[in-house]
Amino acid sequence: MLPIYNLYHYLAHYWYFQRRVIHQYTSQVAYIDGTASWQNTDESDTVQSLLYHETGVIRLENYTGTATQTYRYSFPSHTVAEVYFNDGHFFYTLDLTTSHCEIQHLCREDVYHGVFDAISETTYQQIWRVTGPRKDYTSRTTFSRL
Repeated sequence: MLPIYNLYHYLAHYWYFQRRVIHQYTSQVAYIDGTASWQNTDESDTVQSLLYHETGVIRLENYTGTATQTYRYSFPSHTVAEVYFNDGHFFYTLDLTTSHCEIQHLCREDVYHGVFDAISETTYQQIWRVTGPRKDYTSRTTFSRL
């Protein structure tokens, strides 16, 4: 594990990712492979920010399609990122100064529990456990810096 003292610098790269999503109700497994980037937004804010964008290919049984996601990371300090959904709503705070961070996010009736680990200078991992009335899955993503 690698403590991260400058989170902006650690993330601001292009990454390859592999994700496995296991649906607990059905035992189906989805695989997503693609690229992700945290790019400088060049906004005139006094707070640094990065736009996270991922594009991948999802495979679930006989289905293959495109998957995309976008978030905004705002850095009130070198060690902390506040993560926002694409629509501007707050999602969670990320701090990897111990190389490990756990968060919980409530979204209506759903609970998102996230575990984040900085494995090395070039490897980063996210695990999401999502439960709710209509959701029950685990998502594990490993990012490798390009």
